[in-house]
Amino acid sequence: MNSFQLQYHKCRVLVAAFIGIPLIGALLMLVILFCLPLDTPVWAISILILFFLALMIVALQWVIKTQIFVACDVELDKNGIKFAIKHKTLFYSKKTLHFSWKNIYSIEEKFSNQNGDYYYVVKFSEPSFSANFSIKEQHEAEAEAFFKQLRQLQENQNQSESHFPKHYKINGNNILATN
Repeated sequence: MNSFQLQYHKCRVLVAAFIGIPLIGALLMLVILFCLPLDTPVWAISILILFFLALMIVALQWVIKTQIFVACDVELDKNGIKFAIKHKTLFYSKKTLHFSWKNIYSIEEKFSNQNGDYYYVVKFSEPSFSANFSIKEQHEAEAEAFFKQLRQLQENQNQSESHFPKHYKINGNNILATN
């Protein structure tokens, strides 16, 4: 059994933060603007708007870096994959999840244009769940070893195209993916 230090996140939570934080910030800014007296100078209103824009950017960066992308320990063995979220955040509770290989729906390596690096998507069938694992700072080699071992363990389970329903395929990189 090998253990890897990665970062975990859910795409739904990330999208919700990208929409929710600016929306909350804009609503708060509008409430304050509507409470200002009518003779408030334009320069004061402009400074207030710029302040709220900067506050939204800082808040969004903080939430993404500390609350959405969280540290986790991932363990791979012949029985399956186990990952533990190390710290409770606003969006995730501190928990450990274990999935057997038969419950893994697909495994994909994707490129993130935002960060300029790769992340790994593991989709599970029971329960229907998707986990995204990305490289933790200064652990790039560990993340690459994780994905290599993940593919190797999957191949060792004698999983092939014939064992899965027709909506599965093995792409050119021997990574199990859906059509």
